[in-house]
Amino acid sequence: MKNLVFSSLFLFLPILLFGQVEPRTLGDEMPEFSLPLVTNPNQNLSSQDLSGKVILLDFWATWCGPCIVGMKHLGELQRTFPEQLAIVPVSKEEQDKLTAFVDRRGYDFLFVRDSAAFLQDYFPYAIIPHSVLIDPTGKVVAITDAKFITEETIRQVLRGEPIDLVLKQDNLDFDYQADYWNRDSATEQAFVIEPHIPGIDYYIQRPKEGAFANRRISFFNHPVPALLVTAFDASWYRVEYQESRFDDDDPEQLYCVDIIVPPGEEDQLLPTLRARLAENLPYQGRMELRDKDVLVLVPTSRRPAINLPPSEGPLVIEKEAVDTFKATGATVADFAAWMERYGLAGMPVLDETRTAGKSFTFDFKFDTDDPKTFIQGLETMGITFQPANRAVKTLVIE
Repeated sequence: MKNLVFSSLFLFLPILLFGQVEPRTLGDEMPEFSLPLVTNPNQNLSSQDLSGKVILLDFWATWCGPCIVGMKHLGELQRTFPEQLAIVPVSKEEQDKLTAFVDRRGYDFLFVRDSAAFLQDYFPYAIIPHSVLIDPTGKVVAITDAKFITEETIRQVLRGEPIDLVLKQDNLDFDYQADYWNRDSATEQAFVIEPHIPGIDYYIQRPKEGAFANRRISFFNHPVPALLVTAFDASWYRVEYQESRFDDDDPEQLYCVDIIVPPGEEDQLLPTLRARLAENLPYQGRMELRDKDVLVLVPTSRRPAINLPPSEGPLVIEKEAVDTFKATGATVADFAAWMERYGLAGMPVLDETRTAGKSFTFDFKFDTDDPKTFIQGLETMGITFQPANRAVKTLVIE
């Protein structure tokens, strides 16, 4: 035990003396590490345990949609190279969240918890997923997005051949909370469209209070379809465009946009945005009726008997998240819109409960790792669902 204590002190001595570590980059040696396994917090995974293997460190979080979607690709890589490749997803989240995720998903990875962000200090990032590929000798050969790491990439690394993947370089100094355009609070109206900002994430600012409440939207690193989806207040499940014409990885196809309309004209924010984008972009959007596969919400019995407390007054959404819809003055159509917004069905969701004009109080919550809890929650409200095909308003981009 004494030797273990002194070894640990020796490992962290450089951090204690100098305050921070030197970040690693391409060609550098991987730092030595020892972190607890999510599946067994009392057992650590060390870099020495992985000696001689290709290592893929994948920084992620349970709330990161792209991270979770990308795990399918990582799983395919792991199955192709079961002995030669070690995929190590790294997260700073709480143990219970990570355990619940890992238990439900069943991925055959070496999930570790890095609560002190030890590895992040060596491989700093602002955007996840963030992947670091290390060759069998312990040398860093790629810092990138895992989607660029293919089976052939792993074979090249195993053969000792050089690889040249897209280098992910996050802007660590960018302030996502600041007003990038430094607008004066007295600004009545404005519009600007600019090229992408390197090294920052795709995000949007939409003030709900203050001088610009409900009359300003700021977009950062948005592709054309994403700009038009917001401008037309459309759902991603009701959009049609030729995907081959757009490349989200091409910086020249990403835009930053800031729009402000005058006070008292808040209802003109989206119409004005549509008009200005039409003037400045090479693509146009329009709404049309198109036949689509949909999910319809219907009563569990022939007679509409929705088991929800009635509610009067305007719609007030108290809490909304991928697993929660809590609101007063809400219709079943509002609930359906929430389901669609968070992609819970993977298609448009329509209300056919025959409760038009009736408002309710919703307090709906389910476990995202257990789909049965979602179905049970619907049944408790007297609602079920079924697939159908309907003509729905669709954003067409050409």
